[in-house]
Amino acid sequence: MVNRVSYASELGTFSITIKKRIYSIAIPTLIISILSGICSFLLFGFFNSDVGGGEGTPNASPFENPYLTALFFVGIAFVGAFMIFLIFKYGNIKLLKALFAIAVALTSFFFVFMLIYTAPYYLHEVLTENMIFANSTDTLILVLGIIIGLLYAALTVVSMVYQLIPEPAPQIMAMLFAVLAGTFLAVFLPALAAILVMIGLSIYDIISVFKGPIKKIAEISEERYLQDIEENEKLQSENKEEGSINSDSVNEETSTEKTESMPDEKLSSRVADEEYIYSDYIELGLGDLAFYGMLFSFALIRLGLYPAIAAFFGVVIGAILTIKLLEKVKMMPGLPLSVGLGLIFALGVWGILALTNYSGWSYGWLEPVWFG
Repeated sequence: MVNRVSYASELGTFSITIKKRIYSIAIPTLIISILSGICSFLLFGFFNSDVGGGEGTPNASPFENPYLTALFFVGIAFVGAFMIFLIFKYGNIKLLKALFAIAVALTSFFFVFMLIYTAPYYLHEVLTENMIFANSTDTLILVLGIIIGLLYAALTVVSMVYQLIPEPAPQIMAMLFAVLAGTFLAVFLPALAAILVMIGLSIYDIISVFKGPIKKIAEISEERYLQDIEENEKLQSENKEEGSINSDSVNEETSTEKTESMPDEKLSSRVADEEYIYSDYIELGLGDLAFYGMLFSFALIRLGLYPAIAAFFGVVIGAILTIKLLEKVKMMPGLPLSVGLGLIFALGVWGILALTNYSGWSYGWLEPVWFG
């Protein structure tokens, strides 16, 4: 979480801006949890049904060992953040945006295609027994999956990365991207591996925000940000001095320099942002949102409905506590408190139901395969 508008917003919309209010954090968390939960239910149901093979979901990690899986994903996060830092510091912003665009396009297409292709089969299996889609129907679903996936990927890149569509479209697409990312992490990681990944990345989030790549990127962005302000203030001061000598020539020169540099309105806006760093608004990062959805989805499909509800309240309480801590610093890792409390609440409720042999609705609690 960040206390103001993004330090590197020129790279794209990879966060949502919300007020420092309970409802402001609860509503997007609820929306992401519900959407991620629905998507997870469909995918998980497909791979565990006869039409999907009935053998369970494939493992997203190349390792069977859950501890190696956690190290694998934490390693990917570290290497990715470090590469972004190097490109941001020494490279071209356009190159970084292009890399983001490729990554977002590929993942968006894969996520949406998988949902479009699998959901009809699972719903058909649930609603009608012993019936199989015709071959022509299979081809139609495949084609629709490809077309919708490509269109969705293009829309995500145009809005999120290049911000060619006005707000709130970029933030809405960022939320949907987080939904899809959280869904697939919850579905395609085994139960114990998913817990270890959430814990491992929460620890990494702390290190990255206070000592690692995120902190360094923020510092570089802040430095460049202030340099732009100083240069434009100096430019305005020089223009005023020249104006006392020849107002006509200064007017002509100023209009030319305004075209080449930052417009006055944009400059004043950035100065206002700098003066009011600790405002009523915060930024909730895409990674935070994705793991909020992942935690809820994981609890729903692995532990049951009641643990999932408990996980949601744990995430919201953790986010509120994180916002409180933001009153003292510029940045706070958004995962540790939310994921930590969410896991404690979910596993606590699941444990109570399991120990008391709860016999209510069958989806109230489930018996996960921890090492499978």
